[in-house]
Amino acid sequence: MANFDVQIQALTGTAEQTEMDDWATDGAKEIINILPYELKLKCISDTLLYIGNTNTTMDMDGVMKIMNVVRENADSGYYIDCRNVPIAYSGSLTDSSSIYAASATDPAYYISSTSDASTLNVVPAPTAAQPAIVYHISYPTVDVSAVSTIANFPDEAEYLVVLYAAIKVLQNKMNELNVDSNISLTHASIHTELDKVDDIIVEASNKIDAYYTSIGDIDNTTELWDDTNKRFKEVRDALIMAKETMDVGWGTDEDSGSGNDVTGIKSVGYWLDDEDSEMSQATIQASQAELQRAQTAIAEINSLMASYKLELDGIPLYLNEASSYIAQSQGYIAELGSRMQRAGQEYQWYQAQQVKLQQDYDKGIQMLVAQGVPQPQKREAK
Repeated sequence: MANFDVQIQALTGTAEQTEMDDWATDGAKEIINILPYELKLKCISDTLLYIGNTNTTMDMDGVMKIMNVVRENADSGYYIDCRNVPIAYSGSLTDSSSIYAASATDPAYYISSTSDASTLNVVPAPTAAQPAIVYHISYPTVDVSAVSTIANFPDEAEYLVVLYAAIKVLQNKMNELNVDSNISLTHASIHTELDKVDDIIVEASNKIDAYYTSIGDIDNTTELWDDTNKRFKEVRDALIMAKETMDVGWGTDEDSGSGNDVTGIKSVGYWLDDEDSEMSQATIQASQAELQRAQTAIAEINSLMASYKLELDGIPLYLNEASSYIAQSQGYIAELGSRMQRAGQEYQWYQAQQVKLQQDYDKGIQMLVAQGVPQPQKREAK
């Protein structure tokens, strides 16, 4: 049979070695805790206690349950079952006048606790000639790349360890999709390009303001400044509208405080925060329409301003550059939508697979637990 890591990845796809080790170990712990008594007996291991071995006491770290403790009653004698004594009476075990007194023919054990560990103690203390044996259930550590079986663990429950680890791998994959670095990078690229657009539009708007001031001495009765046409105001208003809709740092539809905002309009930044690629595209198109309106008005102004020798040629260059950055951002938005669609499909597969494996795991646990439930006896016909 293939090692556990191969079995897990056959159900989930690739996974990290250390993560599979941790989840397989956690799964083994959970399953041991659920097992009925008959199957817990398959999880028993023993620890020998005597002077000259490891110790005369036993560290309880990693030990789930003490099943039995025995001690040899004499040199080359027989092992005698040790009675469990509450720690409150542990001091009486060495008092020969106490009813709790322990001896080689009536040994006892108790569990003491310190600030950082619990310890099993046998009285009388085990020796090399009269050792003690502790039968206990301990939690295994699973190296999924090295084993296809687990020592001191029911064979019929090992496949549940694989299912448990596979479920955790799928849950982790779903979580990782929520923080996909490729999606985050694409989102950042969109913001970068739209920030450039924002900066260029501000520069163009400032240039218009400067020209507005420089020609302030032009007769107010001309075509440029009469109350009907107001072409400079139309350019400025179009640029402000374009800026407001393209402002990626503005995540709401409220005024930004400049005094010239168009209220009730949601910016590209708002729709990007809302992860709505369709509305982002529509808002960008609306901004491009405003830039076109500004360019049309500027063309009229250039014609009218020829006699005043005002050179507004720089403004269209700004607007053309802004349009190129907008086109770049649209490409990123399309890529973002594609990646999010693929991520959604992956998530759905992981979710469906996780549900199926969870059902298999739950069914297997129920079958194991049922082995510990007494079955009704059939009555023989007379």
